Amino acid sequence: MHKIQLVVLSVVVMMAVGIGWVVADEADDTLCIPMGTLILEAPDAVEAQRAEVEFPHSAHFDFNCKTCHHTWDGESPILSCSTSECHDLTEVPKEGFEAGDAVRYYKSAYHSACIGCHKEIKTRNKALENSMASLKTDLQRTGPTGCTGCHPKD
Repeated sequence: MHKIQLVVLSVVVMMAVGIGWVVADEADDTLCIPMGTLILEAPDAVEAQRAEVEFPHSAHFDFNCKTCHHTWDGESPILSCSTSECHDLTEVPKEGFEAGDAVRYYKSAYHSACIGCHKEIKTRNKALENSMASLKTDLQRTGPTGCTGCHPKD
């Protein structure tokens, strides 16, 4: 009887390990959301004028992913903002400037998205404060809107 239990136990263990491999393979297809802080920095072709930005990605999970990743299809891996045809310009063109070029300039894209969102939250909070309404929740936290709030001095 002891031998049969050992064989059954061995088969069960082998099946569990095999299932673990299958689950691990399937897990590679799942979306991986970076937790914690991401480092945002100027593209390699640009000499940075300010320090890199520590972006608290997980602090922004209350927002829809497409708020920032506006071209994402919801399934494929999210590409860098500086990918071709998105925010890939490393300087604002001086000649032949078109309206869309300002958004393609990486710095304009970050600044308008980040600072713009923070200013919108501040405006909403101020309106709520001025309304004298009784709030059931705390005001939404906002982020910095000035240079050194994001780019600490070295």
